[in-house]
Amino acid sequence: MSEGFIQKDGQGILFTNKFKKTEAHPDFVGNVTLDGTQYEIAAWKKSCDKGSFLSLRVAVKEDRESTKPAAKKPAAKKQDDDFNF
Repeated sequence: MSEGFIQKDGQGILFTNKFKKTEAHPDFVGNVTLDGTQYEIAAWKKSCDKGSFLSLRVAVKEDRESTKPAAKKPAAKKQDDDFNF
């Protein structure tokens, strides 16, 4: 979304998933804000004898920075003078 756009509480948006490669991938992806919390939405087009419908999956949107693995710190080098005999 653009920098100036603020999604109002109770509103959401879905886009066609341009990265869909298999049937397991959702047809649509987007997000919704409820009670100040952002959620990711994934939707699949389905059909049954009653007609067409969308099947949804909703999950709390996680900060992409917090899901990155932490950088490994180099192991501290042990020195002989650390031992007090």
